[in-house]
Amino acid sequence: MTIRSAQINMIGQQIRAWNVLDRNILEAFDSIVRDQFVPETCLEFAYADMAIPISEHQTMLEPKVIARMIDALDLDSGHAVLEVGTGTGYSAAVLARLCKRVTSLEIDPWLAESARTNLARANIDNVEVVETDCFDYCSLESDNAGQFDRSLITGSVPELSPLFLPMVNRTGRIVGIQGHAPTTQAVICDQDGTIKSLFETEAPRLNHVQEPVGFTF
Repeated sequence: MTIRSAQINMIGQQIRAWNVLDRNILEAFDSIVRDQFVPETCLEFAYADMAIPISEHQTMLEPKVIARMIDALDLDSGHAVLEVGTGTGYSAAVLARLCKRVTSLEIDPWLAESARTNLARANIDNVEVVETDCFDYCSLESDNAGQFDRSLITGSVPELSPLFLPMVNRTGRIVGIQGHAPTTQAVICDQDGTIKSLFETEAPRLNHVQEPVGFTF
């Protein structure tokens, strides 16, 4: 199977099959060559329906999971988006096709530099990869609060809204993964306090997450 055939199958059999039907989103996924963002040791799985390890504690989420989460953001072309967990830059690349600008946070120096290289190779110039601890960047005391229209959190946390909702403006929305294994789920959090469950899934914890007292993860 050619790379192009694998990409077409990924979009048709994984992403569309998970009810992601927005034409702009499908075209965004079609425009990004996923194997350019996958570690060389995992190239054979670039378009597979599976999470791909990219470091000791991090993974690329399944294409259908990222697609559903991006679909839930309800993006428009003028939005500024905060992504937490750059990884190899793949989801940032897709987001970049759908909004005005992306600020993507990555704590791992090697992954941050790798993502910058991958994004440049894909000719994407509206993503800024910031090497930082997301909990420092997203603190209430920082100047970054309220600066974004949407936020995508690709690692899991106990609860999304207290940590990341302050980063988006009054009409903002965050989509990410919260809870405790084995019942973590992707959810939408809006500024009006509404939380909507999307689907159950798993993702590695973000680095330096504070677990509730008495809870063992």
